[in-house]
Amino acid sequence: MFPTAYKDKIPKTLSYPVKAKLISEELDGMLPEEEVHLTFSTYWALYSIKRGAPCEVISVSYSYHKASQYTPHRFEELEKEKPKWTINVEAIPNTISYHVTELLQKEAFPKIREWLHSQKDITGKSASAWFAAIYNEEMDGLEYKEHLYW
Repeated sequence: MFPTAYKDKIPKTLSYPVKAKLISEELDGMLPEEEVHLTFSTYWALYSIKRGAPCEVISVSYSYHKASQYTPHRFEELEKEKPKWTINVEAIPNTISYHVTELLQKEAFPKIREWLHSQKDITGKSASAWFAAIYNEEMDGLEYKEHLYW
């Protein structure tokens, strides 16, 4: 099971649409567990709710930048020079939580697995990659975005 690195406390009006156990089961064998940081956050939820904007629900990102002679020592202390996968789950309003959980299981996790499979050779390479599922209330569905930087 992926260890939880960070979890925000949330107000009673919000909930996390998936738990660490489900994420670990859905992505079993797809990522090196020792390089995964699982986080649960309220940042985007609070930002999106205030603005009525689509809300990022789950994202998977990879970051690794090889140290050089110009790398600040604080990066080494923070282990920024090591390959790292981050799975971030955003809190969402309770009113849509059940529906979004169903969407994540039906369509988002298969798309995340597909994306991870396409990125299988990235671990250990100097790059940044990001994939996110975003709930759009207007269309009552998930949108997907991704970026890759070498």
